[in-house]
Amino acid sequence: MNVYEVLRLLRKQGTRRAIAQVGRYGIEAERAFGVPMGTLLKLKKRLGTDKAAPDKRVLAFLPLIEKTARDERNFVMKSVSWALRSIGRRKPALNSAALKVARRLAISGTPSCRWVGKDATRELCRFHRSSFDEKI
Repeated sequence: MNVYEVLRLLRKQGTRRAIAQVGRYGIEAERAFGVPMGTLLKLKKRLGTDKAAPDKRVLAFLPLIEKTARDERNFVMKSVSWALRSIGRRKPALNSAALKVARRLAISGTPSCRWVGKDATRELCRFHRSSFDEKI
């Protein structure tokens, strides 16, 4: 299933009621899909993960993560941090690239970027050390 198929499915699964309620979370209703969490979890399980994705494909998301880190909405900041940490946990080579982005964000002038950077750096440094300790 490609990105466009997933987006089409999300639009189809959304409900007007859920879209009306997203304002509580600081999400603009016109940008929301309105898909209930249970439906999202089922979709996630159906899609699975691409553990064999080439590093090049995964690294392509780092600029988008860095750009989106400027968004000050709480759930967006948490999602960006989660995405950055997930990339860094895949393997040591990706950890180094994600850690560089996290450190750049941590010294940024934007409060949301700093939060994302510091949050991700904390975990990625821990993973970085433990992955090298296992090899010794």
